[in-house]
Amino acid sequence: MFVAAVTMGGVGPLPALRAATSTAALAQSSHSALHTARDYAVAAALPDGEVLIAGGTSNNDVVLSSVELFDPATDAFDTLRRGLCSPSSDAVAAPLRGGRILIAGGLDAGGNQTARAELFDPAADSCRAVGELHIARSQAVAAPLPGGKILIAGGVDGAGRTLASAELFDPATDAFTALKARLQTPRWGAVAAPLRDGDVLIAGGVDGSGGPTLTSAEVFDPATQEFTTLASQLQPGRSDAVAAPLRDGDVLIAGGVDQRGNNEASAELFDPGSGRFIELLHRLNVARSDAVAAPLPDGDVLIAGGANQAEEALSSAELFEPTDDTFTPL
Repeated sequence: MFVAAVTMGGVGPLPALRAATSTAALAQSSHSALHTARDYAVAAALPDGEVLIAGGTSNNDVVLSSVELFDPATDAFDTLRRGLCSPSSDAVAAPLRGGRILIAGGLDAGGNQTARAELFDPAADSCRAVGELHIARSQAVAAPLPGGKILIAGGVDGAGRTLASAELFDPATDAFTALKARLQTPRWGAVAAPLRDGDVLIAGGVDGSGGPTLTSAEVFDPATQEFTTLASQLQPGRSDAVAAPLRDGDVLIAGGVDQRGNNEASAELFDPGSGRFIELLHRLNVARSDAVAAPLPDGDVLIAGGANQAEEALSSAELFEPTDDTFTPL
């Protein structure tokens, strides 16, 4: 059931400092890393607890169509026999009811922005094309909404313009509908995550003006279909980070690129109750940008792939373990 949005007014921009939490590398084994090093991939949690990781770009700049599954019961990655319908990098992905995954937009094998979209079914190891986005966009954000639709917003179009536009995907019709509402700040390379009240948090990224990475954040309210800027801000500003919702309703935001163009290992939490971003003391084991993240059934978060400071695609992965205000290294 949809719950009214949390009021964010009157929240100051300075973050609180949260006691140490932990992000720990998965145990080393032949299966503890991605089979293919990849950045700019997509990820989505599946109903059975596994995580799908698809597409992206390899270290030799090949746009990938391969798909892997992470099994939290074994901490293992397995490659599926079939891949995406088309190679895809810088796309968006979001889970649909029933276990299918929407994958839309991004760059094709030639490095061009695309409006195409597909539904990937991990249970059947199959894909099929669906209707196209209204705007070909890469490095956008996406998140599921309470009614089953998917929000897609921002990104960069084929002319290199930073977008504020947004659209909805309706799985009942396999069609995209453009929204009248627009992001308060045009942005690409941002993060997005669903909140418990049905809203969607969208934070950070780049506005295309040539300025530093953004500290601003906003929320999308599916009831009003409006975007509202938050008073609280990321610390530091970051683009190409990862985000994932936690069991307690907070949102983990980690890694990315800072305002000086360096890869970040820092992490923070967004607390919807206070509307504040809370700095974490512990950091990623690898400062990575353009990685993927997804929540796991036990409350942990998988973070995998991405690129290091040398812009090399990574196969490594790590787990973030939130606890009830106590922090224990894995």
